[in-house]
Amino acid sequence: MKKAHTSFCTFIMILATLSSCIEDADDNDNRLPRSNAYERLTESTEHTLLLEALELTGLDLTFKNSGSFTVFAPNDAAFTTYLNDNSIAMLSDIPRAELRNLLLNHVLQTLKRDIDFTAGYTKTSALSTNNKNLDMYVQIEPSLLLNNRVSITRANVSASNGVLHFTDNILVLPALATLIAANPDFAALTTALTQQNLVAALANTTTAGTNPAPFTVFAPNNAAFQALIDESTTDSLNNIADLLALPNLSDILLYHVVSGNAYRNADFNDNFTIDPITFGIYTINTTDGTAITDGLGRVVNLTERDITGVNGVLHSLNNLLRF
Repeated sequence: MKKAHTSFCTFIMILATLSSCIEDADDNDNRLPRSNAYERLTESTEHTLLLEALELTGLDLTFKNSGSFTVFAPNDAAFTTYLNDNSIAMLSDIPRAELRNLLLNHVLQTLKRDIDFTAGYTKTSALSTNNKNLDMYVQIEPSLLLNNRVSITRANVSASNGVLHFTDNILVLPALATLIAANPDFAALTTALTQQNLVAALANTTTAGTNPAPFTVFAPNNAAFQALIDESTTDSLNNIADLLALPNLSDILLYHVVSGNAYRNADFNDNFTIDPITFGIYTINTTDGTAITDGLGRVVNLTERDITGVNGVLHSLNNLLRF
């Protein structure tokens, strides 16, 4: 009888250990708890408005389903700031489709803990007007920062269907201007756009009037600015300051922008004609990758493609275009 009692106690101890593993809520442990993402939010005192938004849009059911999501969960203060900044009295005043897409901008379809992120653009579950997944820019140094404004206040909150990261701000649907400014590799371009008062133009979502959205932006990265400077030893361009001082810099920048069309990489073919906002045209060829032949006959390559904002798409370039 004593032996049977000992075996029963051992069984109970093993069962308790397994139960502990299943229900583990240690943020930095890879074991998943029994609670789903929705239930984990109900355990928080700081996410009542997020729970309300999920229920208004029906996304509470998604957060209860099986899956492997990454959820950036704005706290109540973040929602309150968003409502105040947009002169909205309450969440129920936001059109349901608009609120749903805003919430989906906080969801990735793969599970990523904080150590899994790499610097760069990643697709969210939100959609542009032409049903393409929007991008966010993830900065990892010195800490995780999303679209240059959203910080993680608590990472790796495990759920049975993914992981949550609590945030201090709302991830608003990004315009192209936001996606450019968030990326340190576009620092020179951001400086140039700011200097020429063109940031607002690339934040525009209006589809009517002069130079309407959507836009296609061929965005030269920092190396592209340096490549143009290094291209000739006989011109006046010796550094970034010289380039920023060009009297026609605004026209040069607008030569990289198409208004009224969001051309994705799949839309391009050989001798595809681009008609930018400023004067002149140029062509795209796809035989050996995607390359642009500009107004001076120079060949400039696309280095990153189909970065999607709510008002268009951008492609990174390895040099500036000239006309």
